[in-house]
Amino acid sequence: MLGQDLAPVPDGERGELYIGGPGVALGYLGRPELTAERFTVLPDDPGQGVFYRTGDVVRRLPGGGLEIFGRLDRQVKIRGFRVELEEIERAAVATGLAAAAVVEKTGEGSSAVLVGFVLPAADAGTPAEVVAGLQAALAAELPGYMLPARWTVLDSLPLGPTGKADRDALLALDAPDAPAAAAPKPAAGGAEARPGRTPDGLAAEIRRLWCEVLEVAEARDEDNFIEAGGNSILAIQLAARVNEAASADLGPTDVLLAADLAELTETARHSATARS
Repeated sequence: MLGQDLAPVPDGERGELYIGGPGVALGYLGRPELTAERFTVLPDDPGQGVFYRTGDVVRRLPGGGLEIFGRLDRQVKIRGFRVELEEIERAAVATGLAAAAVVEKTGEGSSAVLVGFVLPAADAGTPAEVVAGLQAALAAELPGYMLPARWTVLDSLPLGPTGKADRDALLALDAPDAPAAAAPKPAAGGAEARPGRTPDGLAAEIRRLWCEVLEVAEARDEDNFIEAGGNSILAIQLAARVNEAASADLGPTDVLLAADLAELTETARHSATARS
């Protein structure tokens, strides 16, 4: 396994799988551009010959086996985090779905977002029930930035010539008003909500603004801004929106240093009270 600098990665860390040795070809016949993309000689040791880039993201396990995480060409960047779409799809199918596909959608808001499509199992309930159960289950397994902004329930997944999900066809079926945004999320690690943190009007409004700025489907009191995909630019945006909505006096530092959404809400509440 090699990193982006073509240097070996330590055992336990993710890298791209390269294959070398006597059985590896020298390239694709009559296709020099594809050959240059997929076949390479390691700069630190050219004597090893040509290596083939598989595009598979893997890591070596203690016993010597390989754990496969998905394709490098299906890795996208969401709010500064690298996300492997197949990891989300596998987690979704593990909840009992017949099939799932996740794609990146650009040109929406301030950055790209993830949108998901699911084929439910028989007798799984209404589309709203399927989405609610899926979003709640994934929220307990994946960080906030990996949760698709919405899910669309389909009768069948459109497939391309290779038998894989057709990305363009899925994007054409994307339903921005799908019910994912209303799906509840459990507390992190299955913890119960803490007393005094039930949403009131201000808390609900700050939660809504949080979701809009971070472009996530839902948020819980225990969510941390940075861990959910926030950065200094988004902190400025959130602070400005909360100040306008709550007549508060938050700065971006307040957003970045708050332990979680609940603490940010209390900070905004005290700030608004002090200004009144």
